[in-house]
This record gives sequence, structure tokens and C-alpha cells, in this order.
Amino acid sequence: MIRSPAPASIHLYFTKINDGSKEYRQCKLCSKRYKLSTANTNLVHHLKSQHINKFIEFEAAKVSFGNDVTSLATTSSDVISVASSSCSQSSIQTTLTSSVRHYQSDYFIELFAKCFAKCSLSLRLVECQEFIDLIHASRLCNIPIPNRKQLAKAQQALAVKITQETIEKIASCDLPITIALDAWENCNHSKVINILLISSGIPYFYKSIENKYHSTTAEWMFENINPILNHLKLKCVKVAGITMDNASVNVKLFRLLQAEHPHLIHVPCAAHVINLCVKKVLEIDGIRDVVKILHHILKEFQVNSNLTLKLRRLQMDEETDISVENIDEATVGKAKKNSILELVRPTDTR
Repeated sequence: MIRSPAPASIHLYFTKINDGSKEYRQCKLCSKRYKLSTANTNLVHHLKSQHINKFIEFEAAKVSFGNDVTSLATTSSDVISVASSSCSQSSIQTTLTSSVRHYQSDYFIELFAKCFAKCSLSLRLVECQEFIDLIHASRLCNIPIPNRKQLAKAQQALAVKITQETIEKIASCDLPITIALDAWENCNHSKVINILLISSGIPYFYKSIENKYHSTTAEWMFENINPILNHLKLKCVKVAGITMDNASVNVKLFRLLQAEHPHLIHVPCAAHVINLCVKKVLEIDGIRDVVKILHHILKEFQVNSNLTLKLRRLQMDEETDISVENIDEATVGKAKKNSILELVRPTDTR
């Protein structure tokens, strides 16, 4: 009768030693010692955290053979030799090798799933070539995982390298570029200025300047941006213009920069120009009245949930003809019919 594998099968990865006063269990793979009374769970955890290949083989053997396993023993290879009185050694090795590969695949995918879920990573990451290269490289070497400081340092070095390559690429085109400035506030309530280099209509991120302790004045911006223009000039990058919104601080900044670089031209931000145009259009008398009524309608929906429910019922009822009159009664309330209702009336009913 073949015995069921006991939890103590993990002890086959450990040897009992006696130093004269105490007895220990010592790992055969790394010589780490544990008390003789250490629970099997802790020994399994050691195998899992320090010798993942052996742990996978250990688990795969149990999954593959179940109650047919008589013993487990480590060897110099990556396959656990399993002795059985009912099967030949070669057939057991073949079955175990297949089981190890299957268990490795399941375990590998499970680790991915846990990591992606805990770190809120996008599933599309597995299709990213850089991520695929990372996984392939990790399989070919036994280098330990970098810590946070090492990773941050590597990112900074990579950023410097990419920036240098970008400047060299732009300089090789021998075409004038435009610098775009965009200021915003980060989650730490610090002012941040992003600087982009626009060449042939393609924007390249250059760097960010964070302002933690100073007022974002034109003088402060000049002190930080002028050195960038000088650096680009040394790298043979031709800066022809600078684009930013029309805020007064930016207008003053351009004057300071133009004093140092007379060839610079100011290219107004297109989005800001469009925003100003729309703002001016909305101030026209007829349109301003329409906008006020629209604001009134939206406010009615915000303060009166019954109107929202009523409109939803009208939208969900396929047989209801949502005419101008229905919309007026359901949403406008006390507002009288006016030009806004004429604007939303279908063309064929006017």
C-alpha cells in the first residue's frame, strides 16, 4: 500500500543538524537554519521565497502524483526525483516534468494576475514590447530585483539619455523649432511648467520645472527658461518662437526673453485664442440670452430630481413624442417659450 505524502515531505529539502546544545533544520540549498520546532508552513514559505524553482517542482510533484507519491527528494537538476513502487523511474520523470511545466505556467499567470490587480496595472501592459523584453531578460539572468532607489536612479539616467537623443535628432533636421510652455498645478499644490520642443509639427517633451516655494512671476520663469534656450543654442538647435497663453505674466516673460534673444517671435496658444473667441461670442446680446436660459434649465435639473426622473421616463418611453411642448413642460417649468425652443425645434416642424 502506497502511503499518502505527509506534510513533512518538505523536510527533504532540509537536514537535521546538532551543534551540541541545540538541534536545527538547515536548508540544503542555502544553509539557512530554523529551529527544530519550526512549522512546516514556514519551511514551505522559505522554499517559496528563496528557491522558487524548487518550490514550483515541490508543488508540481504533489499536484501531479497526489497519493501515489512515496517520497520527494531534491537532486542537482531542476526536476524532483520521485520514487514509486508501481511506476518505472522514467515514466515518473516524464510525468513530473510535464506537471512542473504546467504548474509553472499556472503559477506564473497567477503571479501576474495578483500583481496587476494590486498595483492597478492595465492589462494592455502585457502587449507592451518593453514589458515583454523585461520578462524575457529576467528569465535569462539571475539578477535580483532593483529597489526603489535603484529604479528611480535608472529612470533619471534614462530620461537624460532620451533627452540627449531627442535634442540630437532635432538638431540634425536643421529646422527651426518652437518651444511650448504649459503651466499647471500638481497634487502637491506646486506650480509646474512643462516645456515641449515642437519640430515639424511633432511635440517632444523636454522637461518639467517645479516651483515649490516661489511666486510664479515673469522674473522667476525667465531665470529658469533662459538657461534652457542657451543650452539648446549650444546644441545647434534653432529656436524660432515660443508659444504660451496670453496671460499678463507670460507677455512679460516674452519681453524678457526677447531682450536676450531678439529673433524670438511669440506664437499665441491656439487653444487659448479659441477660448477667448468663444467667450467673446457668448457675450453677444442674442446669444447671451440663450446661454442664460440654458443655465437656468440646467440649474432646474440640479436642484429638482423630479425633473430628471421625468425626463428619463420620456426618453425611455419609445411611444412618447418628445416635442418642443413636452420638453418645455417637463424641464423648463416656469420659463416662458423663447428663442431657445426655436433653436431645438426639428427642422421639418418649423
